[in-house]
Amino acid sequence: MIIIDRHGLYITIVHLDNLNEGILQIYKIDSPKEIDRKVTYFKQYMASRLALAMSLERIFSRKIESPEVIKNTRTVPFLKNCNGIAISISHSGNYACALATDKYKRVGIDIEEISEKKTKNLKDYYKSDDIKEIYGKWTLMEAEFKAQVENGEAISFWDKDFFCSIVTGERKL
Repeated sequence: MIIIDRHGLYITIVHLDNLNEGILQIYKIDSPKEIDRKVTYFKQYMASRLALAMSLERIFSRKIESPEVIKNTRTVPFLKNCNGIAISISHSGNYACALATDKYKRVGIDIEEISEKKTKNLKDYYKSDDIKEIYGKWTLMEAEFKAQVENGEAISFWDKDFFCSIVTGERKL
Protein backbone atom coordinates (compact mmCIF):
# COMPACT_ATOMS: atom_id res chain seq x y z
CA MET A 1 0.00 0.00 0.00
CA ILE A 2 1.06 3.54 -0.72
CA ILE A 3 -0.27 6.40 1.40
CA ILE A 4 0.43 9.98 0.35
CA ASP A 5 -0.45 13.15 2.28
CA ARG A 6 0.23 16.22 0.15
CA HIS A 7 -1.23 19.73 0.50
CA GLY A 8 -4.40 18.47 2.16
CA LEU A 9 -4.85 15.63 -0.35
CA TYR A 10 -4.99 12.17 1.16
CA ILE A 11 -4.26 9.47 -1.40
CA THR A 12 -4.17 5.72 -0.80
CA ILE A 13 -3.14 3.19 -3.45
CA VAL A 14 -3.85 -0.50 -2.83
CA HIS A 15 -2.45 -3.42 -4.81
CA LEU A 16 -5.04 -6.19 -5.08
CA ASP A 17 -2.55 -8.68 -3.60
CA ASN A 18 -2.70 -6.67 -0.34
CA LEU A 19 -6.43 -7.22 -0.07
CA ASN A 20 -7.34 -9.71 2.64
CA GLU A 21 -10.31 -10.40 4.90
CA GLY A 22 -8.47 -9.17 7.99
CA ILE A 23 -7.90 -5.65 6.73
CA LEU A 24 -11.38 -5.48 5.21
CA GLN A 25 -12.87 -6.43 8.59
CA ILE A 26 -10.84 -3.77 10.41
CA TYR A 27 -12.47 -1.11 8.22
CA LYS A 28 -15.79 -3.00 8.02
CA ILE A 29 -15.78 -2.92 4.22
CA ASP A 30 -18.86 -4.86 3.15
CA SER A 31 -18.94 -6.71 -0.11
CA PRO A 32 -21.76 -5.81 -2.47
CA LYS A 33 -24.10 -8.74 -2.98
CA GLU A 34 -24.53 -8.15 -6.71
CA ILE A 35 -20.84 -8.56 -7.64
CA ASP A 36 -19.36 -12.02 -8.20
CA ARG A 37 -16.47 -12.46 -5.73
CA LYS A 38 -14.35 -14.26 -8.32
CA VAL A 39 -14.09 -11.44 -10.83
CA THR A 40 -11.36 -8.80 -10.82
CA TYR A 41 -13.94 -6.01 -10.57
CA PHE A 42 -15.01 -7.32 -7.15
CA LYS A 43 -11.43 -7.04 -5.88
CA GLN A 44 -11.05 -3.59 -7.44
CA TYR A 45 -14.30 -2.45 -5.81
CA MET A 46 -13.24 -3.73 -2.39
CA ALA A 47 -9.72 -2.29 -2.73
CA SER A 48 -11.09 1.12 -3.77
CA ARG A 49 -13.40 1.23 -0.73
CA LEU A 50 -10.52 0.22 1.52
CA ALA A 51 -8.34 2.94 -0.03
CA LEU A 52 -11.14 5.47 0.56
CA ALA A 53 -11.56 4.43 4.21
CA MET A 54 -7.81 4.77 4.75
CA SER A 55 -7.71 8.21 3.08
CA LEU A 56 -10.66 9.39 5.20
CA GLU A 57 -8.89 8.15 8.31
CA ARG A 58 -6.15 10.70 7.59
CA ILE A 59 -8.70 13.55 7.55
CA PHE A 60 -10.70 12.54 10.63
CA SER A 61 -7.81 11.01 12.66
CA ARG A 62 -9.92 7.92 13.31
CA LYS A 63 -11.12 4.87 11.44
CA ILE A 64 -14.02 5.52 9.11
CA GLU A 65 -15.86 2.25 8.79
CA SER A 66 -17.68 1.28 5.60
CA PRO A 67 -17.86 4.71 3.91
CA GLU A 68 -21.05 4.98 1.87
CA VAL A 69 -20.45 6.41 -1.59
CA ILE A 70 -23.32 7.85 -3.58
CA LYS A 71 -23.23 9.37 -7.06
CA ASN A 72 -25.11 12.51 -7.98
CA THR A 73 -26.89 13.06 -11.28
CA ARG A 74 -23.56 13.88 -12.96
CA THR A 75 -22.09 10.61 -11.60
CA VAL A 76 -19.77 12.53 -9.30
CA PRO A 77 -19.18 10.40 -6.18
CA PHE A 78 -19.69 11.87 -2.74
CA LEU A 79 -20.00 10.55 0.79
CA LYS A 80 -23.42 10.12 2.31
CA ASN A 81 -23.82 12.22 5.47
CA CYS A 82 -20.40 13.84 5.07
CA ASN A 83 -20.59 17.35 3.60
CA GLY A 84 -17.41 19.21 2.82
CA ILE A 85 -15.31 16.20 1.84
CA ALA A 86 -14.46 15.78 -1.85
CA ILE A 87 -13.55 12.27 -3.03
CA SER A 88 -12.49 10.44 -6.16
CA ILE A 89 -11.88 6.75 -6.80
CA SER A 90 -10.10 4.87 -9.59
CA HIS A 91 -8.96 1.35 -10.38
CA SER A 92 -7.05 -0.35 -13.16
CA GLY A 93 -5.73 -3.89 -13.36
CA ASN A 94 -4.19 -4.82 -10.03
CA TYR A 95 -4.46 -1.32 -8.50
CA ALA A 96 -7.16 0.72 -6.84
CA CYS A 97 -6.84 4.16 -5.33
CA ALA A 98 -8.85 6.84 -3.59
CA LEU A 99 -8.40 10.52 -2.91
CA ALA A 100 -10.17 12.40 -0.13
CA THR A 101 -9.80 16.04 0.89
CA ASP A 102 -11.48 18.74 2.90
CA LYS A 103 -9.37 21.45 1.24
CA TYR A 104 -10.78 21.45 -2.30
CA LYS A 105 -14.33 21.53 -3.65
CA ARG A 106 -13.65 19.24 -6.63
CA VAL A 107 -11.03 16.56 -7.15
CA GLY A 108 -10.35 13.80 -9.64
CA ILE A 109 -7.92 10.89 -9.61
CA ASP A 110 -7.05 8.33 -12.23
CA ILE A 111 -4.69 5.39 -12.05
CA GLU A 112 -3.66 3.21 -14.97
CA GLU A 113 -1.74 -0.01 -14.64
CA ILE A 114 0.95 -0.11 -17.31
CA SER A 115 0.39 -3.07 -19.63
CA GLU A 116 1.71 -4.08 -23.03
CA LYS A 117 -1.71 -4.05 -24.70
CA LYS A 118 -2.75 -0.71 -23.21
CA THR A 119 0.63 0.83 -24.04
CA LYS A 120 0.32 -0.22 -27.69
CA ASN A 121 -3.17 1.29 -27.95
CA LEU A 122 -2.10 4.54 -26.25
CA LYS A 123 1.01 4.84 -28.45
CA ASP A 124 -1.23 4.55 -31.52
CA TYR A 125 -3.73 7.07 -30.12
CA TYR A 126 -1.19 9.68 -28.96
CA LYS A 127 1.31 9.07 -31.79
CA SER A 128 4.16 8.87 -29.29
CA ASP A 129 6.56 6.24 -27.93
CA ASP A 130 7.20 8.02 -24.61
CA ILE A 131 5.41 5.91 -21.99
CA LYS A 132 5.42 8.65 -19.32
CA GLU A 133 3.99 11.13 -21.81
CA ILE A 134 1.17 8.91 -23.06
CA TYR A 135 0.11 7.59 -19.65
CA GLY A 136 0.46 11.10 -18.24
CA LYS A 137 -1.86 12.55 -20.89
CA TRP A 138 -4.37 9.73 -20.50
CA THR A 139 -4.57 9.80 -16.69
CA LEU A 140 -4.65 13.61 -16.64
CA MET A 141 -7.57 13.64 -19.09
CA GLU A 142 -9.48 11.12 -16.95
CA ALA A 143 -8.76 12.99 -13.69
CA GLU A 144 -9.88 16.31 -15.23
CA PHE A 145 -13.11 14.71 -16.41
CA LYS A 146 -13.80 13.32 -12.93
CA ALA A 147 -12.98 16.63 -11.23
CA GLN A 148 -15.08 18.63 -13.70
CA VAL A 149 -12.76 21.62 -13.40
CA GLU A 150 -11.19 24.21 -15.67
CA ASN A 151 -7.60 25.28 -15.05
CA GLY A 152 -7.22 22.99 -12.06
CA GLU A 153 -3.90 22.11 -10.51
CA ALA A 154 -2.47 18.78 -11.64
CA ILE A 155 -0.13 16.35 -9.92
CA SER A 156 1.17 13.23 -11.62
CA PHE A 157 3.39 10.43 -10.37
CA TRP A 158 4.35 6.97 -11.48
CA ASP A 159 5.83 3.69 -10.42
CA LYS A 160 7.23 0.95 -12.62
CA ASP A 161 3.74 -0.64 -12.73
CA PHE A 162 1.30 2.31 -12.79
CA PHE A 163 0.82 5.97 -13.58
CA CYS A 164 -1.47 8.24 -11.55
CA SER A 165 -2.77 11.81 -12.02
CA ILE A 166 -4.74 14.06 -9.69
CA VAL A 167 -6.59 17.27 -10.52
CA THR A 168 -7.92 19.75 -7.96
CA GLY A 169 -9.93 22.94 -8.28
CA GLU A 170 -13.34 24.51 -8.53
CA ARG A 171 -16.25 22.73 -10.11
CA LYS A 172 -17.25 23.67 -13.65
CA LEU A 173 -20.40 25.77 -13.88
